[in-house]
Amino acid sequence: MNDPETLKVSELIKQLLELSRTVSQDLPVVVEGYENGLDGIRELRVTEIVSYDGKEYEGEYLEASDVERDRHNYYKCAGKERKAALFIVGRRGNLR
Repeated sequence: MNDPETLKVSELIKQLLELSRTVSQDLPVVVEGYENGLDGIRELRVTEIVSYDGKEYEGEYLEASDVERDRHNYYKCAGKERKAALFIVGRRGNLR
């Protein structure tokens, strides 16, 4: 895989080391999930997440910013605790 948009191991390790100096060591790590296949890693970022009681294939959490934009998800997540998490973003996450 020689895609320039996919992080290489050296860049991934560099970003993880930088994040480890600035964020809580107790942050959960979340990845995009949906159906099947594998994607290259595009970026790492800290985001706010909310537990989500959706369908089995939908994932355990939603990004808090997505919940605020979607009335349906807002009501499913109302009253649930928000927490920070390290989000590993895949290259094709925008298609999910």
